[in-house]
Amino acid sequence: IQTSLKNDLLVVDEIGRGTSSFDGFGLAWGITAELIKNFVLFFVCSSHFTELAEMNDPPRVRAIKFKVMMHDNLTLLYKAEEGVADQSLGIHVATMVGIDEETLAWARRNSFDWRRLRN
Repeated sequence: IQTSLKNDLLVVDEIGRGTSSFDGFGLAWGITAELIKNFVLFFVCSSHFTELAEMNDPPRVRAIKFKVMMHDNLTLLYKAEEGVADQSLGIHVATMVGIDEETLAWARRNSFDWRRLRN
């Protein structure tokens, strides 16, 4: 990356994953901030760390989410739009792939909303 050029494209999938959530978020934030600050390149990053959207600074940095439709079930629309996901869909996806109800109930009771840390 130290030799990146103006028209280079860098794609990173799930930046900061593969370690603990706390370390992963720290790495994701630090690496993304460094790229934004010090490099002129096109950078696409997928992440479940929605807090990274706080770096939103159009036109250089934009948060993009994929649309879904929620009624009785979850429908993935495969359409990107500006913005940040307003909820986690992990339990919905687990339901779609057939995870048993006992496990889903446990997950619902024990899931953690990271946004509560800010309030």
